[in-house]
Amino acid sequence: MTTTVAHLLCQGMKDVGIDHLYCLPGVQNDDFFNALVDYPEIKPIATRNEQACSYMAAGAAQASGKPQAYCVVPGQAVLNAGAGHSTAFSTASRVLALLGENKSHFIGRMHGQLHELADQTAIVSQMSKHTETLMDPATPRSQIRTALSALISGHPAPVSVQCPLDRWITPSMTLDPVEEARPEVDLDAVNKAADLLADAKNPIIVLGGGAHGAPQAIVEIAEMLKAPVSALRQGKGAYDEARPLAVMGPVAHEIWKTADVALGIGTRFMWHEMVWGVDDDLSLVQINADPGEINRRGNVAVPICAMVEDVLPALIEALATRLGTVEDRTDHVAGLKGTFDQRVRNLQPTYDDLMVIRQVLGEDGIFVDDLTQVAYAARYILPVHRPRGYVCAGYAGTLGWGMPAGLGAALASPGKRVITVQGDGGFLYCAQELATSVKHRIPHVTLVYNDNAYGNVQRIQEDRFGHNRTIATDLHNPDIVKFAESFGAFAIRSKPGSENLRLALEEAFAQDGPAIVEMPTPERYPSPWGHIFLPTVRGPSQAPLLANG
Repeated sequence: MTTTVAHLLCQGMKDVGIDHLYCLPGVQNDDFFNALVDYPEIKPIATRNEQACSYMAAGAAQASGKPQAYCVVPGQAVLNAGAGHSTAFSTASRVLALLGENKSHFIGRMHGQLHELADQTAIVSQMSKHTETLMDPATPRSQIRTALSALISGHPAPVSVQCPLDRWITPSMTLDPVEEARPEVDLDAVNKAADLLADAKNPIIVLGGGAHGAPQAIVEIAEMLKAPVSALRQGKGAYDEARPLAVMGPVAHEIWKTADVALGIGTRFMWHEMVWGVDDDLSLVQINADPGEINRRGNVAVPICAMVEDVLPALIEALATRLGTVEDRTDHVAGLKGTFDQRVRNLQPTYDDLMVIRQVLGEDGIFVDDLTQVAYAARYILPVHRPRGYVCAGYAGTLGWGMPAGLGAALASPGKRVITVQGDGGFLYCAQELATSVKHRIPHVTLVYNDNAYGNVQRIQEDRFGHNRTIATDLHNPDIVKFAESFGAFAIRSKPGSENLRLALEEAFAQDGPAIVEMPTPERYPSPWGHIFLPTVRGPSQAPLLANG
């Protein structure tokens, strides 16, 4: 068998541990899929829309922390998949995009070839940390190796490989081993960070998506500093939110008012700098592997650009030589948490629903956050107990991504319960992927809150303009239970009440395959936004319009 570029890409995926390919085949990629037949270790999951290819890969990457891949044809398919690709970029997920192209001599000439775009590279490069286009028949071997190295090295982000139709079958030598490159840790910066933290009276630790690689080190640092630990969204679960020093976002906002040093681990610090505010009495220490996110807004006293799991052991060692007696603030934190808990319990039935979901999922289960009222509230109500137990769309705010993202998370996390929480509006974005989930018997539950509206948009219209000024937000839905059953999925409509929701979820998780639970919501759930859009408490506000809500 002649080794071709298509074989190199299949071998490369296998070498970096990719075992599923989320895909929608087509003529420009026929030779690649012909080669894929020879690699049974990589299971193709054909979807019903290219969006689902990238959504599934993004959900799988976020839930596992491992590289994932999708493959689509050029042009409109790339644009379709762009929603999930950009979501993977916003959530720092290791996703390999294998993108078809027309024959090399037609690219960029706009002859009207099938699916042709004037400059596909310009589009995908905006949402990829690295892009290769295999134009030169002499260089695909080195280009593929470079792309795969970028995929597994440094800060997580999508990597794109575009292959013209006539390059898939280009003969090539075998692929050299792909090597991971890691940013070097600046020990001088680590020592400066240790100096600041050792002198701090009221430190706080802020976690982002990059924190999941070092959960034990975070526990050790929190105990050394006796510092509260907070994650607003992507970092949830990197530090068990049942621990005494773990605080939800609104409690962290209260602590932020008097904090003197904030240690940011794998976070962009966006909300904290632009919404909550900073001033001269607060020093920021930021550990982030992405050079584009380090000190983006110029407020960070000590920036450290390296992998969190490489930096934290050095920081622990440096702190051990500097720390004396540290004030134990556990009781103070407990008081703040108790006050917040009493307030947030009034968000009914949202609070009770989320507690039921947590109990049914178990400590090890995965919650997938789509854009709907209960999922918004989960950011500050739902405790997450393990790394990568909370999957979200990050600042992309991708309505409707939840079901396919949950399917990817389930495939990447065998043996764990996975639930996606959606509204009826978001559910019908990708509801056709019930066909994909039934075909592959993917064990995953989708909980659909059905108010027959784009409820969040409608609420905002009412709040801003009045009850008689809502427009374009009422929906006409199918019978969701019958709709799901028509695909062969299990479906159940819950009766009102959190205890009835528990029974419905338990029945859904008992199924061998996908399941839908519909929760009709004729009465509007309470607004979650009062605990998310919190005011500036330090310095001048730089808050964007919606603070990436």
